[in-house]
Amino acid sequence: AVDTGETLLHLAAAFQEALVNYVEGLHKHVVELSRPRGGTARALSQAEERQVALVVNTCDYAADTMDQLEGTVRKAVDPALVEQVAYSAARDAVDSSIAAAQAALAASILAKLEFALNSLSKTKWAE
Repeated sequence: AVDTGETLLHLAAAFQEALVNYVEGLHKHVVELSRPRGGTARALSQAEERQVALVVNTCDYAADTMDQLEGTVRKAVDPALVEQVAYSAARDAVDSSIAAAQAALAASILAKLEFALNSLSKTKWAE
C-alpha cells in the first residue's frame, strides 16, 4: 500500500512536474512550427496543422487526467495534507499550450485566407 502522507504528496508533486515538463515541450514545438517567416504570419502545411491539432487534443486529455488524479490524491492523502495537493502549475501550462496551439491554427487559417483574398482582389473581373 502507498503511504497516504508525505510519500503520496511527493509522488503527486513528481507527476505534476513531469506533466508540466511534457506540456512545455509540446508548447515549444507549437511555437517552433508557427514561428513567422519574414515577419509575416505563416500558413502551416496540412501535416503541421495536424500536429498542432494533436497538441490541443493531447493537452485536453492531460487536463482531464490531471483533474481526475488531483481528485483521487485529495481523497487518498491524509486530511492534514489535502490543501497541499494542487495542480495549478500544471493547469496553467496546459491552458497556455492549448491557447498557443489554437492561436497557431487561427493564424494559419488567416494566412491562407489572406493569400486567397489577395489573389481574388488582383483578378480582372471585367474581362
